[in-house]
Amino acid sequence: MIDPLPLDDLTRLWERSDGPCLSIYLPMETRGKETRQNPIRFKNALKEAEAQLEAQSLRPNERETFIAPLRDLQEDRPFWQHQAHGLAVFRTRDDFRTYRTNLSLPELTVVSDRFHLKPLLGLFAAEARFYVLTLSLGGVTLYEGTVRGLHEIDLPDTPRSMEEALRYDVPEKSLQYHSKTPPPQQQPQQGGQRPAIFHGHGAAADDLERKKDALRFFQEVDRGANRALAGQEAPLLLAGLDHEVSLYREANSYPHLLAEAIPAHVADVSQEELCERAWDHVRPVFERDREERIERLRALEETDQVSTETRTIVQAATVGRIDTLFVPVGVQRWGIFDPNRLEVEEHPDARVPGDVDLLDTAAVWALRNGGTVYVEDPAGTDLKTLPAAIFRY
Repeated sequence: MIDPLPLDDLTRLWERSDGPCLSIYLPMETRGKETRQNPIRFKNALKEAEAQLEAQSLRPNERETFIAPLRDLQEDRPFWQHQAHGLAVFRTRDDFRTYRTNLSLPELTVVSDRFHLKPLLGLFAAEARFYVLTLSLGGVTLYEGTVRGLHEIDLPDTPRSMEEALRYDVPEKSLQYHSKTPPPQQQPQQGGQRPAIFHGHGAAADDLERKKDALRFFQEVDRGANRALAGQEAPLLLAGLDHEVSLYREANSYPHLLAEAIPAHVADVSQEELCERAWDHVRPVFERDREERIERLRALEETDQVSTETRTIVQAATVGRIDTLFVPVGVQRWGIFDPNRLEVEEHPDARVPGDVDLLDTAAVWALRNGGTVYVEDPAGTDLKTLPAAIFRY
């Protein structure tokens, strides 16, 4: 299970400056007995958090008040048994929130005047994620995915099947839509959805009524999906039979729907296979976009439209000049930034009180102002220097 993190929420986290701000990142186990490790890792992170709070001169009673809700979370067994690949926990004196994410996060505990957010930037990197919506009149599911796997996204207040949609709409109409057991030679594979049978006063009338009902259902699904994906820009890929995909396109209002789809009777496709097929469709989109931006960076690297200087990048991000930003994961550039005066003071060797990670600052500002951010592994990237930015002007 994952918790969506819209850009607006990331921005609100970044804007908090009423320290101490505690950021905890942990990799999570998702299956079997291994999930017992999850609260143990969190307990170790709390010990580190207490040590850092003590180093910031918080009195014992203040530390205990600060940590108390986190200790309660540590004892919440159902919470630890229902995790995604990574967990982020944020705490201030008056706020406490958690995010379960499909990113594989590092073990990291940071107490500072602001939240440490770079481990989450991969959620907003252009190549990091995609969405898959599986379509069937008997049931729909929305997933967030990466190359590592798919995780279901909840669709509250959204009918999950056409029968359910009709039951809430016009109860007596739902009686016209039901499943009929096919003869033995037509039986679906185990777990498959049986074919729907519609009754009316003639084949043409049935087909027209069926299409209208299905379109109404898909319009409801579209509204639910857009609520779940509000503020997101990752591509959405449809999976289903051709006629269902075609009909959903009529209802769709999500602006980043891909032209291609996965043709499949989705009940017969495992989640693992669905992820593999989805990645085959979206990978060329991500790779092509990133390569085009890298080529542009190289073409402009001798001009004033490109910079690798942290100070310049932070200032440019703040005023909306950044088109594309490449930042290194696992690297911090500490310093102080005054956004009103656009003044940056870098502290390359060690943190001092009031420091923030300037790369966090640049990335969040770039995202807020509509820029594209790529999070790069310094050991695996083909870029010579990080950070690197392409300016709009």
